[in-house]
Amino acid sequence: MHLSWLGISSFKLETKDAVLVTDPFSPKVSKKPMRAKADLVVISRFGDPVHGHVDAIQGEPFVIDHPGEFELKGI
Repeated sequence: MHLSWLGISSFKLETKDAVLVTDPFSPKVSKKPMRAKADLVVISRFGDPVHGHVDAIQGEPFVIDHPGEFELKGI
């Protein structure tokens, strides 16, 4: 597994099968816009426009924005 800090409170976890991004941030809070491709996106603060900017993620990720247990591609 490879772990990268993307800025603010956002991290990217990569395995050989999947990529997970946490709390994608809005371009309004950073000089450098966030760009990432992911299979899964975790939003820890639903409805927060700063830390739940899913539009920054390329592709069609599975978005987790509420409590529960989930599994996708071994994550």
